[in-house]
Amino acid sequence: VVTSALATPNPADPGQAIRVAAAVADDVLVANVTVHVLDTSGGEVGNFTMTNVGGDSYEAAFASAAIGVHTFTVWATDWAGNVGWRGDQVLVEPTPPTLAAVTATPDPVELGGDVRIEAAVSDNDAVASVAADVRNPAGVSIGNFTMVFNAATMRYETSVTPGDRGTHTYAVWATDA
Repeated sequence: VVTSALATPNPADPGQAIRVAAAVADDVLVANVTVHVLDTSGGEVGNFTMTNVGGDSYEAAFASAAIGVHTFTVWATDWAGNVGWRGDQVLVEPTPPTLAAVTATPDPVELGGDVRIEAAVSDNDAVASVAADVRNPAGVSIGNFTMVFNAATMRYETSVTPGDRGTHTYAVWATDA
């Protein structure tokens, strides 16, 4: 009897090792435990033999580059040929970049002066792009500005010259590779 099946981490990044842990019990003796994994399109990722890691605990690991929900089924067979199973799902998706210490200086700025928007951006893989959308006091976008990496400060930055008096707002976002 497969009493539990769990995949970690969940969600996982594409290509990251995903560990499937299962609890399998039998009144006599477990003969074989496997995990069958299908990607989001139903394509087979693999059928993996699970290793007994002590007592009723079994583990196997796999990785998939396919983004989306993956279905896995743990199958257990005892020496009498009885079969038990339990299924679950794991989500494979990229982890988004993290933004921190987002600033705009100087604040306030003289009309016609430049404002530097800066952000510390990190990602578990690689940052592809960082941009800032700046809006005037009426909420109208005055532009989307690509931010460039400054190796001296280890931050992404761009300079903007507001053309209107009043409070401007901005939003910074990043995409990963």
